[in-house]
Amino acid sequence: MTSNVAGSRGAPDVPGSVAGSSPGVRSDVQRNREALLEAARELFAARSDVPIYEVARRAGVGQATLYRHFPDRRALVAAVAEETFAAFEHEARTLPTGADGLRAVLFLAAASIARSGAFTEVLMSEEKTRGRPAPGSLLHNLVERLLTIIGGPLEQARSAGAISEDFQQDDVILVLAMVKGALESAGPDPLERSAVAERAVRLALYGLFTRGGTDGKSELT
Repeated sequence: MTSNVAGSRGAPDVPGSVAGSSPGVRSDVQRNREALLEAARELFAARSDVPIYEVARRAGVGQATLYRHFPDRRALVAAVAEETFAAFEHEARTLPTGADGLRAVLFLAAASIARSGAFTEVLMSEEKTRGRPAPGSLLHNLVERLLTIIGGPLEQARSAGAISEDFQQDDVILVLAMVKGALESAGPDPLERSAVAERAVRLALYGLFTRGGTDGKSELT
């Protein structure tokens, strides 16, 4: 259970540049940043309309410290998105290749969406989009990075005849949108959300792999 009491996580921050400061000052600044990001992840996962001052309160720091690290809500959301996606990229690099890799990365992406909770809505709200994100936007760049990760396993699975030739990278986004839609009916319980996300991916894979060389019925078991 995370405490909401001011000072429970953060340390006094120091205005101005950290460069040239003592190691203790630098570590305090880093600790405050990490506390703010952790608080933002927790709050944004729970609901999409979190005021930014609640993030400072949850992190146990003052609003001045919050704004020194993140000048506005968009900067905070971007930092949370980058940290979350970097962790996803790191884990994706450990996955197998080929058809098994395609399955694995889809399950990994779905699990990440399930854990993120309302953060997807927060991100879309900041981008002011309900459809395809604008080129150069934060959301567009994240999608491009996702497609880069998906691209290798997708092409390998297609070359091996494991999936339909007409399944394209954009269809991956459609699959993940289906996962997000399924999660809207799930409760806040992490185990329930994980199970719903996994089931949605299995249903998508059933349709995807039964048209190729792999017995897609195994995806439902």
